[in-house]
Order: sequence, then C-alpha cells, then structure tokens
Amino acid sequence: MAKEPVCGIVLANTGTPDAPTPHAVASYLRQFLSDPNVVSSRRLVWWFVLRFIVIPRRKRASAEKYRRIWTPEGSPLLVQHEALARTLEAQFAEELGPDRVVVRAAMNYGKPSIPSTLKELRRLGVHKLIIVPTYPQAAYSTTRAVAHTVVRSLHRMRWKPDYEIVSNYHRNPSYARAVAASIMNAGFDPEGDDRLLLSFHSIPLEHIEGGDTYEREVGASALAVTDVLGLDRKRWTIGYQSPFGDPDQWLQPYSTDVLKRWGAVGTKRAFFVCPGFASDCLETLYDIPADLEPAFLDACAEEGYAGEFVAVPCLGKTKAHVKVLADVVRPIVKEALDA
Repeated sequence: MAKEPVCGIVLANTGTPDAPTPHAVASYLRQFLSDPNVVSSRRLVWWFVLRFIVIPRRKRASAEKYRRIWTPEGSPLLVQHEALARTLEAQFAEELGPDRVVVRAAMNYGKPSIPSTLKELRRLGVHKLIIVPTYPQAAYSTTRAVAHTVVRSLHRMRWKPDYEIVSNYHRNPSYARAVAASIMNAGFDPEGDDRLLLSFHSIPLEHIEGGDTYEREVGASALAVTDVLGLDRKRWTIGYQSPFGDPDQWLQPYSTDVLKRWGAVGTKRAFFVCPGFASDCLETLYDIPADLEPAFLDACAEEGYAGEFVAVPCLGKTKAHVKVLADVVRPIVKEALDA
C-alpha cells in the first residue's frame, strides 16, 4: 500500500472564467470583484455598481478577449498552472520518493477552487499543508486574498492541519536568475542599446497607504533581476499595467506611458517582461499585443522610424519555473519530512 502523502502543496492563483462566454465571465467577475481584499472601500455602493454597471458593461467585451486567447485545452492560466503542479510533484517524487508530496493547482476565484482542493488533500491524508500563492511579490489583492480564503476554508472544514503560507518569494535567488535568463533567451543584448521594461500589475493607491508592501517588493525584484543582467540603471525601468477604475487612483507610472516615451526619444528595441505574473494570462496574452506593443510601435512611427518590441514570455510551466518553486518550498518540505 502506498504511503499517505506527508506534504500537500497548493499553487494558488487568482483564477479564470470556466469558458470564454459572457455568462462565465460575469460569474467570475462577480466573485473576484466582490472580495474586499480586491475592492475595499465603499462596500455598499460597490455592491450596486458591480452588479448593475460593471458586470453588464464588461462581460461581453471581456468574454471576447478571453475567446481570443483560449486554447483547445482551456484557459491558458489554468492549463499552465496544472502542468506546473504536475511537474513540481514529479520533481519531488524524484528527489524524495513517491507518495511523499502531492501538488495541486487551485484558483481563488473559479475552478478548481481552493476549498475543493483542500478537501481533496484532506482525503489524500496530507499532514503538512504548504500554500504557495504564485505571486512573487505580495499584495493585499493577491497573496492576502488567497490567505484569507485558505484560513476561512480550513475553519469551515473543521480541519486543523499544520500549514504554512508562503507570503512571497521574490527574494529567492532562483527567481531573479530565472527571470533574467528568460530575458536573455528572448534576445536581449545587455551590452547594446536595448531597453528593458519590467511591467507589474498595478494596485490601488489606497492599499499602499494602508500598508501594502507591494511597491517595495516590486522595486527589490527589479533590482535583483537587473543585477543578474548587469544592467546600467539607464537601460531599464519599472512600469505598471491593468488598472481598474479611476487610473489616477492606481500605482504608476503606467507601462503604456513609458513605452510611448521610449518611442518618442528614439529607442530602437524595447524588451517587455512581466516578472509578477507566474503564467501567461489575459494581461499578457491579450493586453500586450492589443495595447502595450502598439503604444511603443506607434510612437516610433510618429518619429519616423521602425522600432522593435519584444515580449518576454512568463515563466509558466518551464523547467526554470519548476526549479524556482522547488527551491522556495524545499526547506519547508524537508522540515516536515524530518519532523
């Protein structure tokens, strides 16, 4: 008989609609945007605005965007996370033997849900639970939101396993090396004139004012990656993308504005990387070619020259990403096995 797994690892991300349809998108947005960790102020007003203004206006347009990036296997985000979970589990089976570590992907909104995943791990006999929100930089709207769902779910299940939530992993050396390698693999020339934009998801300014450490962690991540590349500070900068609502109330500068400025001053090649996204998703697969790349190329054209825009893929289900996550959780796994 196989041994019960000692460790259960949950790779948790924000989520995705079940299908690229208005109905599925509306259901997803309702759950996602109802979370007070995502939209925290004026809750009663927001409840009305969300249901009667935001969702009716956005569900069809968003569904069309998802339709354009959807794969035969399903949502790119979910497909990559599930592949990542399988490969990470295989990695630990090779290192530690079979049936010691089980890895699952879960979504905070949508399926597979965090509660259903936790129930599966309990059925499998997991004794040590490791939750890895796959956001290298912690934020209220991501990491804290996942942590709240986990704690609430365990309470409702009346399950009290030994568990640990990885709050962030941007300081792990494997992370900076993996992102830097992905940039080099895309053709970046650290000795030439290429410029690098490290683009992160924006967050509301009120979160930062409330103590969110996200902006500091973004800065530390950018410094770590560019140090590996050996880049002069003039060759790179940080930008933010995908604000929701009033753009003046979200963390800036916006990546589109940076790209327009680069095109206006004669930048020949712009490399664009999203170190805060574990896997490619709507914000990369759709927003980059639809909005961000044209912002740069159009600005170049206005100045009378043809620029080149290079989008660096997210780490996704690559071996490099598996190594990053294995290095992050391995100390916790070994401690559990030695206990």
